[in-house]
Amino acid sequence: FSDITETSATLKWNKVPGATSYRIHYTNSSTGYSATTTSATETVKLTSLGKGAVYKVKISALNTSKKITGNYSDVFTFTTSPAAVKITKAEANSEAQVSLAWTSSPGASGYTIYYGKADAQGNVASFSEAGSLTYTYATITNLAPASTYVFKVVAFTKVSSGIAYSAETLTDKIFIP
Repeated sequence: FSDITETSATLKWNKVPGATSYRIHYTNSSTGYSATTTSATETVKLTSLGKGAVYKVKISALNTSKKITGNYSDVFTFTTSPAAVKITKAEANSEAQVSLAWTSSPGASGYTIYYGKADAQGNVASFSEAGSLTYTYATITNLAPASTYVFKVVAFTKVSSGIAYSAETLTDKIFIP
């Protein structure tokens, strides 16, 4: 699998001798959605997939008569990236802390929060990780007074090849009095 996003995944496999095309059958484990597509090459891009969803895939090789040659492949599993969150609260609540809240992302295992100090023009040169958690709110402490910050939240889910991340969601600039 490669190029897995919130709603698509590209599959690649080795050529099967005698095959002129391939039938790809995939199923969403949680909804039961099932579909089949074909490909004349050893690559296919599956689209319109669910965000943060687990899919099972099996592939069969077809001959010129469109009959299966050999057996189905092993069943492979992949997970699409979770949906980006929507920040619902981002406010300074004391001289050195900011409270954040965001919507949950279906299929996410957790969320990572980053913060960056903005310069006089409002640009952030780099972000630091504030932490990762499984709930949809956080209070970031020990911020510098009389400074402006931008925060971002990224949903993630654990997948067989590591971790899949959502697109990042940034706050507006927040001034710490």
